[in-house]
Amino acid sequence: MYFKSIWYTFVEQSSLAEMKNSLTAESRLLQAQIGQQDRVAMSITDRMYSEAQELLQLFGVPYIVSPMEAEAQCAQLDLSNLTQGTITDDSDIWLFGGSRVYKNFFNQDRYVEHFNKAAIESQLCKG
Repeated sequence: MYFKSIWYTFVEQSSLAEMKNSLTAESRLLQAQIGQQDRVAMSITDRMYSEAQELLQLFGVPYIVSPMEAEAQCAQLDLSNLTQGTITDDSDIWLFGGSRVYKNFFNQDRYVEHFNKAAIESQLCKG
């Protein structure tokens, strides 16, 4: 009986080592596939970005590509009255001085909300 339990323990340990090696190899393969899928997803995003710019050009819609933080660029355009506001769900727009903000524009489950800095300030100053 004693010899039998030693043999079973040895078999179990060797099976565990094989399973560990197999799982390690499978994990490496999956990590490589994840990297490949990330590269494919990034190239699709780049292609979509280019196609969106091309569509804007075809329809005669002016656009600019922001060199840094988009909200900062949009806020400056808004302050210069070169736009009718900024479409964003990011509240950073207020930190950069945005004055007209449209929120939930691309969310079909919600209504678009328009925020106007002057209206907000007048409501806050009433109290």
